[in-house]
Amino acid sequence: MHRIFGKSKPKEQAPSLDDASASVEKRGSEVDGKIKALDEELLRYKGQLAKMRSGPAKNQVQQRALRVLKQKRMYEKQRDVLYNQSFNVDQTRFAIQNVKDTVTTVNAMKAASTQLKTEMKQLNLDQIEDLHDDMSDLLEDAEEVNEIMGRAYGVPEELDEADLMDELGALEDELAQEESEELPSYLVNAASASKTAVTASSEAETVEASSAASASSSEPQADQVQLDEFGLPVAPARKLNA
Repeated sequence: MHRIFGKSKPKEQAPSLDDASASVEKRGSEVDGKIKALDEELLRYKGQLAKMRSGPAKNQVQQRALRVLKQKRMYEKQRDVLYNQSFNVDQTRFAIQNVKDTVTTVNAMKAASTQLKTEMKQLNLDQIEDLHDDMSDLLEDAEEVNEIMGRAYGVPEELDEADLMDELGALEDELAQEESEELPSYLVNAASASKTAVTASSEAETVEASSAASASSSEPQADQVQLDEFGLPVAPARKLNA
C-alpha cells in the first residue's frame, strides 16, 4: 500500500513558547557578542586616531571606524528587536500560565461546591436551631443548680452586705487598737518574774564567788587552828554553868 499511495509524512510538532524563548535568547547572545567585538575594534581605532596626524592614513582609519560604527548600530537595532520578541514571548507564557491556574482554580471550586452541597443535605437547619435552644436551656438550668449548691447553710437571709462590711471594718479597728496598747497585766507579771529569777541567779553566783575568795584568803591562817593527833581541828570546849 505504501508503494502505491506513498507514505504520509509525519506531522511536525508545533514549536512551543519555551523553544521560541530559547531561540530568541540564543540569537540575542550572539548579537551581544558581535557588538562587544565591534566595541573593542572601535576602541583600537580611537587609540590610533589619537596618535596619528591629519592625512590620507588617518582618513582611512576614520573610514574603517565609521564602517564598524554602522555595523554596531545595525546589530543594536537587531538586539532591540530580539529583546521585544523575548518580552512578548514571556508575556504570552505568563498569560497562558495564568489561564491554566484559573482553570485549575475553577475546577477545584466546582468540586468543592459539589461536596459542600452533598454535606449540607445531611444538615437540617430547624434541628440545629432546636438543638441550640435546648443547649441554652440546659446551660441555664446547670447555672441555677450551681447557684443552689453554692448556698451556705445557717446564714441568715436578712444580712446585708453593707452591714457586714461595716462590721468587718470595726473589727479591723479593734485589732489595730489592741496592738497599739501596752501588754496585759499577766504578760507583765510573767516578764517581771522572769527578770527576778535572772537577778536571783546572778546574786547566787556572786555569793559563791565571794565564798571561794574568802576560803582562799583564809588558807594562810590554817596554822593558828588547834589540831588533834589525827590533824583535825579541835572543837572548842563549852563551859557548863554551875
